[in-house]
Amino acid sequence: MITVVKHETGVVTLTLNHPPANAFDAQTIDQLFAYAKQIQNDPQIRALIITAEGKFFSAGADIGFMAEAQKKSDEPRKLAQIAKKMQAVFLQIANLPIPTVAAISGIATGGGLELAMACDFRIATHNAKLGLPECKIGLLPGAGGTQRLTALVGGQIAKRLIMTGDLMGADQAKLIGLVDEVTTDAEALSTAQAFCKPFLSIPAITLAAIKNCIAHAPLDRGYEIEIEETYNLQAAPSTAALMNAFLNRNKKEVK
Repeated sequence: MITVVKHETGVVTLTLNHPPANAFDAQTIDQLFAYAKQIQNDPQIRALIITAEGKFFSAGADIGFMAEAQKKSDEPRKLAQIAKKMQAVFLQIANLPIPTVAAISGIATGGGLELAMACDFRIATHNAKLGLPECKIGLLPGAGGTQRLTALVGGQIAKRLIMTGDLMGADQAKLIGLVDEVTTDAEALSTAQAFCKPFLSIPAITLAAIKNCIAHAPLDRGYEIEIEETYNLQAAPSTAALMNAFLNRNKKEVK
């Protein structure tokens, strides 16, 4: 279902491999959650890339899986529980203290796009199609889609995309701020790996602090957290080492 590759640099790649559409069923959701927990608890991991095999990044929740749940008693609650579980998994990924990148090739719809939006950055291939078409079957993107799309592109654009269910290409997605980079189909993974390279020279504690501050923006509490994280970083050995190296380099340049 999901394959894991850990590079010697500390970059981990999770690859969705659930033909034909890399749809999420109970097993895939459980796997994603388990891997996210493992990554969270491994200090050697510096960045995460999520990608997929085939023509789909992911078509989201398996409709057959949802239909089976709907047949059971307490139908609406069962389906809401599926959305809640997916929401929890994607939140786990969003809250990882390391940079996360989705390398999107092909189609990313529904929960597939919601997973990609849970990552810090998104790289899409020229042929990628992205959208949240849940309204066309009477639903909404309930695994964080309404919230994350709004945060990324603003309320007006989010309403239009979610209320129409229209798909968009990678270039349009980049134009509105949903995608960070557009690349060729063959270079999706290598572009994501290159994208992660600058993060590897920054202390992990610094990246985690930056993510924490931005996660609380623009709330008033965010300013307090910014000061707290600044204090923590000023007290960190990694910061002291970098500051000393910077000062010593400047002294040599002055001489």
